[in-house]
Amino acid sequence: MAELDNKTVHCYSLKTDFLGHFFNGSKRLFEVGEVVKIANISICDCGKEALYNARQINGEYVTEGDQIVIDMEGDVRYRPVCGPCFLTKVLKKVR
Repeated sequence: MAELDNKTVHCYSLKTDFLGHFFNGSKRLFEVGEVVKIANISICDCGKEALYNARQINGEYVTEGDQIVIDMEGDVRYRPVCGPCFLTKVLKKVR
């Protein structure tokens, strides 16, 4: 165990899927991590820091489907988005 051996472990990955749900591996890291620091390296189209992952199919944001898709028909893209854009553009929440 890293803590008992006085070791530091750095992990870099997406925290959530296109619906804002944890990936299994990410969930476990948050459960057992003694110290969790979120290092943001993505920027939303609006210019804010992006902490969410959104899926677009043929240019439209989608909120249904399998967590992982491979070789799907259509143009599938993943976009980094900030919290406000995730709520308004992806989940279609209005203020």
